[in-house]
Amino acid sequence: MNKKDFIQRLMIRAQPGLDRVQAAIEYGESLWEALTCAGYGAAAEKGPRESEDWHRKLSPMQRQFFDRFWAAYGLKRGRNRAAMRWHQLGNLKETEYERIIQAAVRAAMDWKNSAQPGQVRIYAEGWLAERRFEDAVPVEDGAPKRVHVSVERSNRIGELRSLRQLYERSQDKGLLARIEELERQLDE
Repeated sequence: MNKKDFIQRLMIRAQPGLDRVQAAIEYGESLWEALTCAGYGAAAEKGPRESEDWHRKLSPMQRQFFDRFWAAYGLKRGRNRAAMRWHQLGNLKETEYERIIQAAVRAAMDWKNSAQPGQVRIYAEGWLAERRFEDAVPVEDGAPKRVHVSVERSNRIGELRSLRQLYERSQDKGLLARIEELERQLDE
């Protein structure tokens, strides 16, 4: 809020008589000054936010591996924000960086092979923030192997989770039969 709006609102609330308007304005100005000195004054000026260059903030080793990751992931959108997420990972061992890069290669290949029309690919920033590279589990030979959960099983797990939440709220005995049936199907 700026000084002019502050004093106008103060005047509207106080509703001084016409003979007291000048005194009320002076009071409002002195109150504004006191509040400003105490740190409650005018809000910061609005304008363009300064953006940090996260790629530049990366250490030389982080930058080297980030550039390889960026090329491997293959979706050239949001590089600065992806670099910010990379920076947030901290300093990792070379093997950990390699694992992330290999997972990115696999994610790019999976996307090319299975994307449906109209489906939108997650940006690298989100992929890193959600730690999707942890979905790729390394095997003995060092190559990542995708953990596979069928769509049907995934749907059943989601339905079970939803039914449990509904049951907790409603205590409806009819839901228990379906919950038990889904649990049995998932155990098989």
